[in-house]
Formats: sequence, structure tokens, C-alpha cells
Amino acid sequence: MAYISDGVLWTVAMTPEGETADVPRRLTNEAADDPGWTGDSRFIVYLSDDRLRRVDALTGAAEDITPTLSWTRAAPPASVLVRAGALFDGRSETLRRNVDIIIENGLVTEVADRDPARTADQVVDASGQVVMPGLIEMHTHGGLADGESMGRLWLSYGVTATRCPACDGYELTEAKEAGESGRRIAPRTFGTGGTIDGSRIYYPNAPALGASAQVELQMGRAAALGHDMIKTYVRLSDPMQRRAIAEAHALGIPVSSHELYPAVAYGGDGVEHVRGTSRRGYSTKVSETNGIYADAVDLLAASGMTLTPTVGIYGGYGLLAAETPDLFDDPRVDAFFPAAAAGARIPPDLELARRMVERMSSLPRRVHEGGGRVIMGTDSPIIPRGLSLHAEMEILVRYGRMRPVDVLRATTSASGEALGYEGLLGVVAPGALADLIVLDEDPLQDIAATRSVRTVILGGAVYTTEELLRRPE
Repeated sequence: MAYISDGVLWTVAMTPEGETADVPRRLTNEAADDPGWTGDSRFIVYLSDDRLRRVDALTGAAEDITPTLSWTRAAPPASVLVRAGALFDGRSETLRRNVDIIIENGLVTEVADRDPARTADQVVDASGQVVMPGLIEMHTHGGLADGESMGRLWLSYGVTATRCPACDGYELTEAKEAGESGRRIAPRTFGTGGTIDGSRIYYPNAPALGASAQVELQMGRAAALGHDMIKTYVRLSDPMQRRAIAEAHALGIPVSSHELYPAVAYGGDGVEHVRGTSRRGYSTKVSETNGIYADAVDLLAASGMTLTPTVGIYGGYGLLAAETPDLFDDPRVDAFFPAAAAGARIPPDLELARRMVERMSSLPRRVHEGGGRVIMGTDSPIIPRGLSLHAEMEILVRYGRMRPVDVLRATTSASGEALGYEGLLGVVAPGALADLIVLDEDPLQDIAATRSVRTVILGGAVYTTEELLRRPE
């Protein structure tokens, strides 16, 4: 039998009855994944970071059999002119009226006052609408193997970038390449592989670290596959988390986790969830009745760590669904998840649910008011992708009493900055990536207006929601 343990490849002789017949034999010192026997049972083929390898099961001699593969980025449209009735640029307090947004080769080159004489190869008339940066979903999982339908879902909701803080690392790499090459309609994809966990993992597909030397193997894979972040998980010991953060930072890769302390003292870059599972067995951020610990607010505000609240999965989504009758009255729901309304867990006691959600959603507001960094994610597909991000934004405004402009910044410019693309992603400004959405209504006045997406521009490529919902021929 061939298997992976401690991140490397092993074999062990077995009896016909399924018992081990000898001591295990370690075949590699390099990281190994997804082993498979050749037809003659002589060799084992496995992935090692970004290479395909083959090892002789008898001699232990290994060789590289990586195929030669290549791809190129899709050429962006030559020039696009967006005539905006109003613009939220991802940063400003107010809308700018009657604006021309000039896009060349996938980048915003100019944001100027309206000039009726100006033209381009493609003109998007949004003169009666509001233009803003595409939305960024900073905490979603899975769906990478679902193909173009998943990309169309995200874009139809105005989501032009997603971050997966725990995915299959090889699926993640393929999804990035498929989208950036133009083979698949999809948002920009960021993320990491499996969570870095302790010797007993909490979820499957997580590298188990039983010794500090294994940290180096995991970081080598992250660097080779181009991961955008590392996520440490709830059974990783504190000393190992400290080592993981230091090793990741040496590679220029940020680290996020569910833990606030002592991760904050080790230089952790982000915290996922207001509550979240914890190696402590309890939340260090909120009480069982969602009371907010003042030291959690102070640490998050002072440290510069990002907070991804995900209040929706802790009752906010069910409460919003109960109090927002039109939430599911949407062609995107009919197209992608028609059972969403039936699947929403409506709380039996709305008054109690409202108090609990208001308490929990006050944490991101207090962190923001204290100068901290709030970004927006939902832990979908626990609640439906795309719709979950709009619900989270509405929850934080309605129940958390955050200002719409602050929630919009958290979903655009602040998230772009957290991804390492400050001034390039989540903003409409010269030099930025041309990821825009066109809305029918003003989201600064009503955050629910972000649901009124009519046109999506990704790297200069223009899609209408009707086109995205239309099944490809």
C-alpha cells in the first residue's frame, strides 16, 4: 500500500487480510500528493509541488516526468469607454457625477469629466446608472471544479475576484490558469491549498504537521504553486503557528487563521470569522451570547490584522431572509440555486435572533471605528455563493449599523489591499485593473442596490447579466 503521511510518500507491505506485514518504508524526502500505482505495480507516480514524479517502489530511485505544458493570458479588449452617470471609486465618501472611464488593454487609463466627443472601440452607456469597482469575496470554498457555470454565477452577482482560504491547491492553480487564459469565464481567483493543521487535522485535505521540519515542505509547495496566502488551522500548536507565520513571511506570503491571540503577537495578518472554531475550545472574540470582548476589538484595531466577519453563517443570513421578502426574487437564484429560499434557516424567535446578530455584527463596526481593517467574506457555500456576499453587506449595515460606504470599501478597496493589490484592485483609478460593475441604483444610499447588477466588466471584457445567465450553446 502506498500512502502519504507527514507530507511525504510511504509504502507498507500488506497481508491478503489487510494487515500490515512489515514496518512502513519512507520513499521520499520531498513533499508528495495524490499517489497512484503504475499498471505493473513497480512504480508510484505522485505530485510534488508543481512537478509530476515517478519513484521505483523497490529501489526508491525517483525521476521527474513533468509534462511540458504552457498557457498564455488572454488578450484584453483594445479600448473601452464607460459613460457613467455616477461613480463610486472604491474610496470616496460621495459619488462623482457624469464621468468617463477610459480603459485600454484591460487597465483604467483615465477617469475624466464627461466629454460627448470621446469614443472607443466599445462604448458602455451607463449614463443613467452607477458604476463602482467589482466586488471581492474574501472567504469562499470549493466550486473550482464546477467549470464555467461557477464563474458565471460569481460575475452575475458582480463578484470579479474571489479568495479561497482553504481549497485543493491544484484545483486552485487550474482555476487561475483557466480564467486568466480566457478558456473559462470566471472572476480573478486567489487563495491557498489545504489548511496547515496539527498532527490531528480538523478537516480533510489539510496538511498535518507533526514536526517543525514539515513546515518547510508546506511552504515550498505554497511558493511553487503560487499561493496568495497561508491559512493555519485549529489544531496547529501555538509554537508551530509561530514557525509557520515566520516561514510564510520569509516568502512574502501573508497568513490568516481563526485565532486572534497569540497569532497577533506572532505577526499574523488576518482573522477569519467573528466566532470560528478555535484550538482553545471557545471563541476568544465573542462570548456564547455574542458579547464582544473589548480586548478583541483593541487587538484587531491596533494590530492591522484584517477581520473577515462572516456574520451571515451565524444566523445573519436566516434573519435577513426572514425580514427581506425580495431576497430570493431574483433570476440569478432561479438560474443557479432555485432551492435557496427553502434552504434558508429562518430563526423561530426573530427578536432573539436580531439581538444575537446585532451583537455579533457590532464587532466589525467597532474594529473599523477603532482604525482596524475589515474585509468582506462569507464562508460560502454554507450559504449560496454570490448571494451570500450581498447578504453579508446588508447584514452589517442593517444589524451592525456600519455605514454603507464603509461596507462598500470593505468589499472593494480594502479587500484589494489585503490581497496585495493596493491601488490596482477594488478601485476605479488610473492604472487599476478594469474590473467594474454597473448598478441601477445608488449603493451609498441603500446597500441593497449592489444587487441591481446590470453589467460586469472584467479586465476590460464586458458582460451583461443576461449574457451571463444564458446557457452557452
